[in-house]
Amino acid sequence: MPNNSKKTCIVCGEKISAQAKICNHCKSHQSAWKNQISYFASIIGILSVIAGAISFIISSIPSVRQVIAWQDEVKVLTFSSIKPISIANTGDGEVYVTHLNIRGTRPSGRSYSDTERVDQFIEPGKIATTEHELVLDGYKVATSTNPDEIQTLLNKAELASSKDACVIMVFTTQEDPGFDTFKSFLGEKMITFEVDAFVRFFSIKKQMYIDQEIPIIGYLIVSKNNSCRNTQ
Repeated sequence: MPNNSKKTCIVCGEKISAQAKICNHCKSHQSAWKNQISYFASIIGILSVIAGAISFIISSIPSVRQVIAWQDEVKVLTFSSIKPISIANTGDGEVYVTHLNIRGTRPSGRSYSDTERVDQFIEPGKIATTEHELVLDGYKVATSTNPDEIQTLLNKAELASSKDACVIMVFTTQEDPGFDTFKSFLGEKMITFEVDAFVRFFSIKKQMYIDQEIPIIGYLIVSKNNSCRNTQ
């Protein structure tokens, strides 16, 4: 005779065959320990999927950020108008750096402008260095605390390209080792002045020129030639 005895499923409470090992309603094992194994196996599977998703997100963060907020940026690592210039591409894409431009106004109101050519492609994370260097052995750093004398020197100063000038303007970053040495030794006697400066580069991705401001400071050097004494 057929065995019609029933039992209650330990999970869903439905009536099932007394010999059933798996409930035909909720598919649960009728042994508690087997259900626990299935539960933990499911949890491990879910955690594996989550871990994989987190790993994917982390690995693609740069790409995601670039899509949301692309950055074109360069950083002037070393700069002096009489020494080589080093520029790093700290942005997301390749750029073409054309030049640095420096401009300001003398106490007399007369303006000046200087351009330092770079003309180099720079890939992201790379550094470009120019080769230009001016030797100005016949000069020394100008010093004074007299306002009138400082104004006179600033008005007579020429750009570094004028090698025979009695007074020359030198532009640099405050982090430049040479400037830092002069400033530490000479202190307030060293004649410095503020200037406006920017580096111009072309974004390959955006197909446009970008002018990025850079912190630059100027100081004066004067010729040691006796014929220039009247300018000091």
